[in-house]
Amino acid sequence: MADTRTLVALIEQVERAEAKAVLIGDPLQLPSVAAGGLFAAITRDLGVVELRENRRQINPEERGALAALRAGDPRAYLAQAAAAGRITTANERGEAKSALLTDWWKHGSSDPRENVMLALRRDDVLDLNLAAHTLMDDAGRLGDQRLAIGNIDLASGDRIICRENNATTGVRNGTRGTVLAVDEERRSLSLLTDAGRTVDIAPEYVARGRVELGYVVTGHASQGITIDRAFVLSPDSGSQREWGYVAFSRARLETRVYAMERDIESHAPRLSPPDTPQPRRPVTRARSRQAPCTRSRAPIRNRLRALTGRTPTAERVQSVRSPLAVLRF
Repeated sequence: MADTRTLVALIEQVERAEAKAVLIGDPLQLPSVAAGGLFAAITRDLGVVELRENRRQINPEERGALAALRAGDPRAYLAQAAAAGRITTANERGEAKSALLTDWWKHGSSDPRENVMLALRRDDVLDLNLAAHTLMDDAGRLGDQRLAIGNIDLASGDRIICRENNATTGVRNGTRGTVLAVDEERRSLSLLTDAGRTVDIAPEYVARGRVELGYVVTGHASQGITIDRAFVLSPDSGSQREWGYVAFSRARLETRVYAMERDIESHAPRLSPPDTPQPRRPVTRARSRQAPCTRSRAPIRNRLRALTGRTPTAERVQSVRSPLAVLRF
């Protein structure tokens, strides 16, 4: 995911040191957010050593479908997922999001570390994260001490993701973990990372807004992780094709897809053959889609109360109809 300028600077340093650079990656997964293409060009022009064995997905059929998806055949993956009952379609995007949240709560809320929701658009990520936090709170799974960050009262038990490298703290951009404790007076956090380390997140780090809820992540944030189940809000038509391959290949056990009925064909990821250079235009589109949402947001409890007449509880998502009101903003 290194952009071209960064990669060129690195290679120049390696040459001056008379050393060797070993580049590891996949040109058919998500590229850098900044201008890229150099890594894909190197793999095409200089050749590569390939790791061909899939050690992530347990189901052999899933491995085969993902191999076809990567090779440029999204229909094979969609057919396999549909046959297994893992695709949910809806007439409205709000209904798709509600169905996703309901399934996540049913199958994965007891272990949110291994059951992660994925979405392309930042506003969808924010909406689903807020709803997941509310459901966890209503179920009594969050601590009493709170740390206000934006319109969220972060608590012990919350899932978060760090958004900045910090050598002193020992976290990186993309570090995920569970909040162990909140110090309201210092405005700091104690975090158990998914790597098993306990670290203290300093007040300065928190104050800079470098901590976000992590029940839902973007495709870029999910690249490289392995989880048990993924609940994927399928992107709109015209979205970046690499995103679909990354999102659908994170889970060991099961990937569930939630999509608009009319878009199920058009938003399926259409991957180029492996020897086709990746165009730069989708990178620009991806940057615009990943831009932070700037529209104002009322606290989620007030918004849900205005829609339903009462604050939602964890029990309500067990029914078939009630989840449709949870996320229809």
